Amino acid sequence: MPTKTASMVISAWRSGNSCKVNNTRTDGSVVYLYDKEIIRRVCNKVFIRTAGYPTKTTKDRLNCLDKVHVHTSRGIVYLNGIVWDNHEEWTRLG
Repeated sequence: MPTKTASMVISAWRSGNSCKVNNTRTDGSVVYLYDKEIIRRVCNKVFIRTAGYPTKTTKDRLNCLDKVHVHTSRGIVYLNGIVWDNHEEWTRLG
């Protein structure tokens, strides 16, 4: 279950609107967590990354996206059940 912060900001991002709640904000095309870009939409393509911080909060924000499930197990980051080796770099969804 996503947090209220994540739900509000991701909802605004989906609509292309700006929103800031606590440590997370969007300008309608990029979602920032503590000023680190973690979600980006370019020409209707969505890209995600942990920006090197696969924290509970980062995963909460990313997991609000459709068909995205990020989790860690024993220090290894997984994206949709597959090891996500390059989670610090942009990964295109879809």
